[in-house]
Amino acid sequence: MPSTTMPGQGPGRGSSESTALAPAPLAAVRSLRDAIEASADWAEEHARLDPAVVEQVSQHGLFGLMVPEVLGGFEADPRTVLDVIAQLSYADGSYGWALMANMVAGGIMGSYLPDDAVQQIFGSPDGYVTAGHAAPLGTAERVEGGFRVRGRFQFASGVHNAQWLEGGFLETSNGEIVLRDGKPNHMMAIVPISGGRLLGNWNVMGLRATGSEDFEIFEQVIPESFTLGRLVNTVYRGGPVYKLGVSLLTGLGHAGFAVGASRRLLDEMVRLAGKKKRAGSLLAETPTFQKEYATAEAELRSATLYVYDSFQRAFEAAQTGEVPLELRADCRLATCHVTFVGYRLSEWAYQRAGSDGLRNGSLLQRVFRDLHASSQHLFVDEQIVLDSARVLLGLARREDVPVL
Repeated sequence: MPSTTMPGQGPGRGSSESTALAPAPLAAVRSLRDAIEASADWAEEHARLDPAVVEQVSQHGLFGLMVPEVLGGFEADPRTVLDVIAQLSYADGSYGWALMANMVAGGIMGSYLPDDAVQQIFGSPDGYVTAGHAAPLGTAERVEGGFRVRGRFQFASGVHNAQWLEGGFLETSNGEIVLRDGKPNHMMAIVPISGGRLLGNWNVMGLRATGSEDFEIFEQVIPESFTLGRLVNTVYRGGPVYKLGVSLLTGLGHAGFAVGASRRLLDEMVRLAGKKKRAGSLLAETPTFQKEYATAEAELRSATLYVYDSFQRAFEAAQTGEVPLELRADCRLATCHVTFVGYRLSEWAYQRAGSDGLRNGSLLQRVFRDLHASSQHLFVDEQIVLDSARVLLGLARREDVPVL
């Protein structure tokens, strides 16, 4: 199918408003760090990102980080995606997480939706930024003209930045669930933000500023072109990076968050250890802390290298053919591993920080809470580790582990 180019949209634009050429994504993120850090307290208090900072993100084109170049996006390679999301998450975990969710959704829609849907979504003067939840909590009944969809969903991270909602649905026919290859047909659908409502119930300890509210998609009929299968195989536009598929593109986002937030955790511990005294001794000068810190550095650096290496090898495979199942398992395992490493290191840092990590307003406390919250996501569930292990042990085939 031919590619679609949207007129009037500069590199990575989230709207059709004209601006100067956006800088490289990583340079743009670095220029936003001060604004992100300065707004972090406000964002946490209001359970959403600061709209003024979000506007700067849009002006720099960062919502288009993973969007195909033909649609005005950056079509960033995996290393760039990891770098950008890690830098955002280093500045503030909630900003990194919410913007990551928007970026991943943009890449999935831009590459895997047919042309007529893309023309409407990416040609909209209001923008293409999307948020939602892919778990099949809604129903989609095939009718004349497309599908009748409806459902209530959880965890729409970054939804306050979005103009579109995405939900996961089970296909039904005459009230019965439709089976494909013997399994319920899990699909995703995209509707305008006006086609649903937010439930205003985001009240949590970690990742507070992501505004990841539950939401409802009203009953409505949408064209089939606004739906896609959970396990997408057709790349309508864009280069080899999209051969990674939904699971690995999403994995890039989660891994980048864990790398950036965990790095900030250790850097804050270094700063604290250089000034904090316990029992009359500077924390940084105590042998126990030195050994634990060295071990923490080794763990995080090793986990980070595993992430970058596995996704780079998968990308290289995609440039010449398909990504082998073993590389998919490596990427999913690397994402889970760096997330779990960040979780464990946050436990250590919180213990060693003493009352500095206990007080509200402490940056260490916020990173601790954000890393704990991220570890609860289904995408890094223990089952993913088990599925990856079965592949690497030669005990599973592609059809046995479709989530990879």
